[in-house]
Formats: sequence, C-alpha cells, structure tokens
Amino acid sequence: MWSGLGGPSAELVPERRAVARETVMDDAPLPSPGAAEASYHEELWRLATIDDLTQVFNRRYFDDAIERELSRARREGQPLGLVLVTPDRLHDHREAHGQRLYDLVLEQLAELLHQRSREDDTVARYRDDTFAVLLPGLALAEASQWSEGARVAVERHRLALDGHDVDVSVSIGVVELVADHGSADALVDAADARLRQADAAGGNRVVSTDEATHERPEPPAEA
Repeated sequence: MWSGLGGPSAELVPERRAVARETVMDDAPLPSPGAAEASYHEELWRLATIDDLTQVFNRRYFDDAIERELSRARREGQPLGLVLVTPDRLHDHREAHGQRLYDLVLEQLAELLHQRSREDDTVARYRDDTFAVLLPGLALAEASQWSEGARVAVERHRLALDGHDVDVSVSIGVVELVADHGSADALVDAADARLRQADAAGGNRVVSTDEATHERPEPPAEA
C-alpha cells in the first residue's frame, strides 16, 4: 500500500510506436456521435467533482453530498456518521522530504480510505490536508470503529520514498448526526473540533467525544 514513487514507464521504440498507432487507426471503430457526447459530459462531470491529485471527490461534491445525506437520514430516521481525517505532522514531513512525499501521503491515504469505504459512502478531499468520509447508516460507535480500523491500517504500513521508510499516522474526528446539528456546517464543525482534539492529544488517535481521550475503540475484525 504505502509504496514509493515508481519511475516512468519505458517508451516504445519508434518502430513499435508507429505500428501501434497504425493498428489503432485501422482497427478501432469510430465512436458514435451519441457515445462521443456522453463521454464528453462524463469528462466534464469528472473534472468538476474529482480532486486531481487524490482522485477522490472534491470539496464541491462533498458539499452537495452532505446536504443530500442529511436530508435522507432525517427523512428515513437513519444515523449518519461523519469522519474527518488528517495525516499527522504532514507539513513537517514536507519540510524534511519535500513536496513529493507530501503528495504521496495524500494520494495513498485517499486510496486507503476509498478501499475501506462501502458503496454508499462518500470519500472526499475536504481541504488541502484533510479528508471527509460520510458513512450513511452508521451510528457513532460504528463510525468510531470504522475510523479505528482506518487508523490502524495507516499505522501498520510504512511509506517508502527514495529508499527510506517514513512513519505515517493520522488523527481522526468522528461525529454522528444528532438534533443539535441543525445544518451541514454544524455537523462538520463538530467533527472538526474532535479532529483538533485528536491532533492536540498527540495524534495517531480517534476522538469521538467532546473530550480528547487516550482510549481507542476496538478495530473491526479482519474479514
């Protein structure tokens, strides 16, 4: 998971490039006008909703998604968990190892969160160094357990860059939609406050109450 940056792919020699180009031109059917238009609109949607670096949803998409999920949770009487995740000491890592490591941590953390998400979950880059995860149907205890599993998964891996292993950990704030959260902003603010508590307590922890604690929920059993 936490692998280093690979080198560029080997180029085809000129003769093979020419053969490959001719083969594609000879064999590939021309797309229909309808398919071309659909592909164009799909690309526009991707550019508008996907974060270029991490390839998860961007803040614009998240802002729309949280409003939809809040409305659905209230309408159906279902819980909604919100998780905010940020890598610990990320700016220190950038000072020590450069922008490449900064970007690599964000890319691979996004991949890990995406891999752990369910079909209805939303993983988004909420701000530069923070990811948001919407967990429909999960109450606070379940969302905390999910978060602890993510924290452990990050802690157990080593990110390799230029032959050096770099320890990476995360701080996580968790909330569940309750009556006090009258808006999406209120829900995010509550999660952000707990994220700051996790960071202030030393990082590498999940905080799901309004007081930072060293206690951690049990991680979910491995499937």
